[in-house]
Amino acid sequence: MGIYIAAAIVLLIIALLFTRIRLLFQFSGGDVTVAVKILFFRIDITEKAETEINKRKYKIRRFRRRRDKVLKKYKIKTENKKKKAEEPKEKNEGETPKKKIKNPKQLINTVRELFGEMIKRFPCYLHIEFRKLIIGVGGKDAADIAIKTGAVMQMVQYLITSLESLTNVRRVKGGQVCVYPVFVEGKWSAEADISAYIRIGNVLRLGIVFIKNYLKYKLKKKK
Repeated sequence: MGIYIAAAIVLLIIALLFTRIRLLFQFSGGDVTVAVKILFFRIDITEKAETEINKRKYKIRRFRRRRDKVLKKYKIKTENKKKKAEEPKEKNEGETPKKKIKNPKQLINTVRELFGEMIKRFPCYLHIEFRKLIIGVGGKDAADIAIKTGAVMQMVQYLITSLESLTNVRRVKGGQVCVYPVFVEGKWSAEADISAYIRIGNVLRLGIVFIKNYLKYKLKKKK
């Protein structure tokens, strides 16, 4: 019985490591939707605007109470600052010297030591999927629309090629990626349904890399 329980736990851990954390981005008709999805759970980042205004939130009494609280806190802070300014400043012999502020070069080196390897590995673990990317190009006249359509096509192609060289990019089955000219109306339009995901196991790998680099940095600093 114990073997089956242990095997079930191992299988559960493996399944968890291969679970995807997915970021969804959708754009259609001027509406933007951004959400995070893990298994069957979905968290919408973009909140819908309130259709009805709650008048209770904007009562004058609430506003006055908040104003009085803010003014009271400000008054206490200013009084404390004045008291500290009036006190004589005495240098203690046992006082520890203040740490020197790092210059930009040192700060960049620190960030590189802590996050450099993570930044290199992250694109290999990231997967981007194009379900829909449709851009209708508008303009003043037919010639202007034709020029802009060619430019947008090149931009989209360059973007996808650049992403392919850095990360794992693919178009899902039945997905659409196209740019077309809108000669009749001459108005721009766009629809997008793009998602990116990373597995929990790879997130843990990046965490281990960061901890390793952090410990190295601390040991180097002590020497």
